[in-house]
Amino acid sequence: MKCCAAAIIALALAGGGCGRSKPAAAPADGDSAGNPGDPDGGTGDTDDDTAADEVPPLVLPPECADAALPPTTLVCTGLYADIVGKQLAPGIEAYAPAVPLWSDGADKQRWISLPAGSTIDNADPNEWKFPVGTKVWKEFSRDG
Repeated sequence: MKCCAAAIIALALAGGGCGRSKPAAAPADGDSAGNPGDPDGGTGDTDDDTAADEVPPLVLPPECADAALPPTTLVCTGLYADIVGKQLAPGIEAYAPAVPLWSDGADKQRWISLPAGSTIDNADPNEWKFPVGTKVWKEFSRDG
């Protein structure tokens, strides 16, 4: 038997934090993982950043123009550029927590999307602050 579910969380509050939740696994040496695709490792130093580092905005299909908030269908969340082929949309990054929780043998996949030009404030390692408009997805699957 195969089953799966996906969920999305859109952080809509200014400076919404997630306690000890981390969007990327920390390197083995204990340093901060920074942001996906962030060349300065999350330090905030943007002197060497280039336009190539910009994340494109999520583009939803036309049928999602009047979608409810939060979206009621996976296609309207912006996770996939091609939902049938399960091709992720540009700017979506897979991540794994440093210490995953057990969930009755289910497999889990996680993805995150930050608004273009934004970074995660990880100055306080116990209380990361995510930019408004951050999207996080999590999929549970069993038996394949």
